Amino acid sequence: LGDKDQAALELLGRVLGGLESSRLDQSIVQGERIASYVSASQTSMRYGGWFTVQSAPLGEHTNAELESAFGREIARIQESGVTPEELERAKVQTEVGRARTLNSNLGMAQLIGGAVRSAGTVRWLDESVARINAVTAADVQSVAKRYLTPSRRAVVELRKTLGGAKAS
Repeated sequence: LGDKDQAALELLGRVLGGLESSRLDQSIVQGERIASYVSASQTSMRYGGWFTVQSAPLGEHTNAELESAFGREIARIQESGVTPEELERAKVQTEVGRARTLNSNLGMAQLIGGAVRSAGTVRWLDESVARINAVTAADVQSVAKRYLTPSRRAVVELRKTLGGAKAS
């Protein structure tokens, strides 16, 4: 993933899931009430990465319902883009998260490790705010179209098995 793609994918994750105002939280947690939680994020490494959307069904709702809802919200972004307000909230949330990470030695070490993992150098940190701020709504829509396609999707479903082996 290129630097511009990484920043746009990070903001796409925040627009989709990450705040109570995110699209998936509003639609499937607060609105339809089919999920107990939802999150979306991207992970970039120097030579690749992945984008994750996770959730747990609420009550008798199913993973298939959640997967359908994910697809619906992703399609909305691919077709109509994100609003200026959504993009600004995502940028602010990203900066707040970065600033909070700087409050501890462990947080700073994780930032440095993430920079080396993503770009092979800590200089990547110096440019991170500028990269995030340079992302446009069109960039977010573009990465959604390019990366969040059915042919790139892998679905993992975790199930509790009744009578399965117990941990000792």
